[in-house]
Amino acid sequence: LSTERYVEDYEIIDEIWGNQEPDIISRFCLNKSPSKFSILQSPELCLPNGMLTSPGLSSNSSEIGSTVRRLQMQHVLTKTAPELSGWLHVREVGRSSWKKLFCVLRNSGLYHSSKSTSKEPQHLVCIAEVWYPINNKKPTSSAPHPHCFCLKPKSYKSGAIIRWFCAESSHLRLAWISGLRLTMNGSRFYESYLSARRLGQTNLVRSSSDRSINRHDFAPMDFRGETGRVIQDPKEVAMLELEQQSSWRRRLINRTLTGQGEGADIVLTTSTTAIHQTQPWFYGKITREQANDEVQRNGNIDGLFLVRDSRTIPGGIVITVCHNQKCRHIPITQIKRCGQSFYTADNGETRFVDMIQLIDFHRLNRGSLPCLLLYECPGSQL
Repeated sequence: LSTERYVEDYEIIDEIWGNQEPDIISRFCLNKSPSKFSILQSPELCLPNGMLTSPGLSSNSSEIGSTVRRLQMQHVLTKTAPELSGWLHVREVGRSSWKKLFCVLRNSGLYHSSKSTSKEPQHLVCIAEVWYPINNKKPTSSAPHPHCFCLKPKSYKSGAIIRWFCAESSHLRLAWISGLRLTMNGSRFYESYLSARRLGQTNLVRSSSDRSINRHDFAPMDFRGETGRVIQDPKEVAMLELEQQSSWRRRLINRTLTGQGEGADIVLTTSTTAIHQTQPWFYGKITREQANDEVQRNGNIDGLFLVRDSRTIPGGIVITVCHNQKCRHIPITQIKRCGQSFYTADNGETRFVDMIQLIDFHRLNRGSLPCLLLYECPGSQL
């Protein structure tokens, strides 16, 4: 059974490994997830309308703006004891059948209502205490939908068992798992979110290649002109970094264009068209449906993207990006100018020598895309 769960920032991997069930062969595969703090970063997108209930929260989201609603929901989630409710399919203990129940998540545990959607204490029956929510990657046998997850007890010594649940969509599953993590970790979850946000603000610019150098000891300088100057504008620093990063490609292309024979054409083709295939955001020849599944599996976060080969256009490339919780598929075409090939997403208005330049540009500039390319889809499991 292939399962996964979020590793919280304060957890120690060695302790997690030590708490595994005995006599079971398992392995760890760690991966980054852009949806780790989506419930606090964009609660109005993470939680379906009506799932979060609070006296001070407007029930009609159309009456207020998205920013105001986001602030209201963030206040409820971080400053009060939030309550989440909705329908879930719950697997019955000791049986393979499932039952659809109205569930309520509170700080004291996860409950289901014995009387329709009533939240009165006398109608709530405890399903499980909140320990470790685990996202099940593969559909559980006989589940009504493929979006399953489970609650794993902290210890099996007291006779506790794993409780299985099934949501009707990946969006609902992410909402329930995020709510369970928030309830389980409390203030530590909020502190981890603040720490991650501060860290993200200090690393606004990310390129396709990882940086292992501690850059707090350096200051960006511009030595053009008679005297040098310190560059303080992050956007200017980003553009200069992209220019330096691609300078070796331009030099290679210039040398190739002035080369002799067929060998020059071979170097040009392999260096400029195949270099993006080494990047973690490139998924190769997958279908549109598989690309949608990958984005949904990683949380449907705005700005989440991957790049794939087109299945309908020979030699074509497509950027799949999530915008407003929907997958958009942007075709990338190749054009020629003065005998040189370029990649473009806007019919040649902006041109790039290779796909890495195009992706790095759209991390900082929306251009013709629906949104910025903010998060790379983690490595493919297909």
